[in-house]
Parts: sequence; C-alpha cells; structure tokens
Amino acid sequence: MKWHCLPEASLLFQEAVLQLETTIRCLLQKENRPLTLFLSGGSTPLSLYQQWLASSQLSPKEWEQIHFFWGDERMVPSQDSRSNAGSATRVFLDPLGIPPQNIHYYPATGSAASRAKRHEAYLRCFLNRLDSKGPDILLLGMGTDGHTASLFPYSRSLRTQRWCVDAPSPIDATRRLTLTLPFLNRSSHIFLLVTGSAKHQLLRNWPHRPLPPAAVPAYALRQQNLHIFCDLPPHAWGTGIEQESRREPEGSNEDYVGNACI
Repeated sequence: MKWHCLPEASLLFQEAVLQLETTIRCLLQKENRPLTLFLSGGSTPLSLYQQWLASSQLSPKEWEQIHFFWGDERMVPSQDSRSNAGSATRVFLDPLGIPPQNIHYYPATGSAASRAKRHEAYLRCFLNRLDSKGPDILLLGMGTDGHTASLFPYSRSLRTQRWCVDAPSPIDATRRLTLTLPFLNRSSHIFLLVTGSAKHQLLRNWPHRPLPPAAVPAYALRQQNLHIFCDLPPHAWGTGIEQESRREPEGSNEDYVGNACI
C-alpha cells in the first residue's frame, strides 16, 4: 500500500498519471496481452482524465492495447451528464481515439437486475479470454461517506459474492449498477483518488480503521498494490501515520511517498 500525498491538485493528478502510465507499460511488457482498465466516475476523475489527455506519454499503439470498463454506472442514457461512461468517453476516450471495440459499457436495456447479471456474465467471459482473474488496473474514488464505486455504507451490495449488482443510491434518485468487493479486490493494481477536505478525516483514520468496512466501504479494498492519491497536507496527518510505520518497521506494506512521511 502506497500513499501519494500532494496538496496541489495539478501535482496530484500529474503524479497519478505518471504512476498509471508506468504501471500500464510494465504490465504490457509483463503480460504480453491486452490490458483492462476500469475507470471511475465523478468530478475528480474527470479532472484527472483531462490532465491525462493533455500530458499522456503513451503511444497510440499502447492505448489500443487497453480495454476500458467502469466500476459503476447510473442507469441513465449515455448522453446524460450524470453518466460515468458517457462523460469519460466524451472527455477522454474519444479525444484519445480509442477504438469503439475497446470501450465496454454496461447494458443499456432491461431491468436493473438483468443488466447486472448480463454484465457479470460478460466480464467473466471477457476476462476468461484474456486468461485474467480480474482488472489489471482499477481506478476508484471515495465519497465523503466512505463509499467507493456505488458501494454505500451498510448496503446489501457489501454482503454479496456476485461480481455486479444493481444498487439504489442514498445520494440521488438514480438507480445504479456497481461492481462489488469480491470483484474489485481481484484487481492487480488499485488506484484510489481522494480529494476534498471533507474526506480528510477518513484518510487520517485509514492506518487504524476505527470504523468497520461496512461503515466505510473503501476500507475494505485490498491493501496489496493499493495506491492512494490524496490532497491531504503532510502536517495534517498528526501522528497516526508515523505510529503505523513504527509499529511495523520492517514488515509493513505501507509506504508514504510524495510530500508525506516515508
């Protein structure tokens, strides 16, 4: 688990793009097959996509080796500004020239339950063809309540073994489709992007996690190969991070990079 803490948004996004592209190139060389990248919705990821588009060092050939999915989606038309996939496609994927066959949307017709079942079946088939157990790279955000994807605190979606479910949202009236923890934690690399002062206390609590994962679903993400990119200033950590490092000085898998404690 690695922390990338940079208070300035532009520097934080720059670091995230660097780490993402480094990981993509390493995986392309290691796996020798197309990769899967699962994107996130929300205003912060859209800002990241805009910076990534402007500063990418990947070649068109490398981009063509990536297949894009989403961690969750609202059940709205893709033209709707609330659509995670629609927004990311317009802002990021279309300008990059990603081939349509590399963009994999959630089903757009049928009941919520049937869409979730069909998408799970599609994921299983697609990953099986790649001989992959899960996402190569997963990009997520975190809400002020600790939700990630559309996995909200104490929701039934946290208690399933299915890969994809339909989920009501306590935030707005739209119903959503979301990937679940059993699937998200199959990812080879997880990049969690967290900005905004309202989320800082959840970040400060992360090393000790005083609340259970049911209360803060993001805490349930697998720690191995988890990169957390946040705008929490180093002085705002208090002593929690330092105590975590001292408790496991040799065996700890938590590192702090950027401007945070190492």
